[in-house]
Amino acid sequence: MKKEILIATSNPGKAREMISILECDAGSDVEFILPEDIGIKDAPVEEGSDYLSIASHKAIFYGEKSGLVSIADDSGLEVFAFGGYPGIKSARIASPEPTDKSKYEFLLELMKDIPNEKRGAQFVCAACAYLPERAETVSAIGEWKGGILFSPRGEGGFGYDPVFFIPEIGKTAAELTTSEKNRISHRGKAFRMLWEKIKKEL
Repeated sequence: MKKEILIATSNPGKAREMISILECDAGSDVEFILPEDIGIKDAPVEEGSDYLSIASHKAIFYGEKSGLVSIADDSGLEVFAFGGYPGIKSARIASPEPTDKSKYEFLLELMKDIPNEKRGAQFVCAACAYLPERAETVSAIGEWKGGILFSPRGEGGFGYDPVFFIPEIGKTAAELTTSEKNRISHRGKAFRMLWEKIKKEL
């Protein structure tokens, strides 16, 4: 019988990415399921002052509801010229509409007068697993450095991917294949480290 692990998010883009990363290491004896698969329709109010505390809150919320090992993350885009903004507010940036396109266009408008050499940024991801049998959390953090373009490029990914440029490969995150992105992204780094920490517990 497969071990069920809950992916603690209601964001479909994030869920797909988390599962694609974890499946590479988890093997065939693990099945990743979503809250909706087991009838969980409510979501936690995000609480916490940093990525890790927010991710922990989400993992515990879903883990206590389901009784399953629950894996969550919280991530954000930090623009160095803005002192790390939007950071933990990346998903709730004050854009006109709640769409990915509206959010990155709002950010580009804020940055329109910032020259190329000062458009450095990084993605940060805190990944957290709640182990209900022990009532404990395990976590890991990954970072991905790059910069913000003046206009979007690419059709893949989600969120701010079309404007996040990786200089060493000359592409935006939205121009990468899924496997390319998972290999070098903040989320890929965080979840591979997390899996190494929890696989013995499973």
